[in-house]
Amino acid sequence: MLEPTLNYLRESIDKFDVLAGAKDRILLLAEDFERMSGLRNDIIHGAIADVSPHEGAFAFAKLDIHHGFHHVREFHLDLKKFPELADQLIELGSRAAEIGWEVH
Repeated sequence: MLEPTLNYLRESIDKFDVLAGAKDRILLLAEDFERMSGLRNDIIHGAIADVSPHEGAFAFAKLDIHHGFHHVREFHLDLKKFPELADQLIELGSRAAEIGWEVH
């Protein structure tokens, strides 16, 4: 998951002078990534279960691991929410890249 990376980022901000100027934006970005991390993980690591939407939503299947065993979980994403979701994910990536270029 993304949590260890975000925790490392938060812990590192005060340790590296190069990050100091972007601290507030980095913390906000980390919060936004954290807010979307579950859904992002499901989409990235899941698969469309059916190529035809049903009742206005796509069905996805995702393998989760609980106590060493795989479990198939199905989730649905509303077709109307895809454009907004795509915009949010692209915007997060763009902000991350922008900050990365500033502090490299």
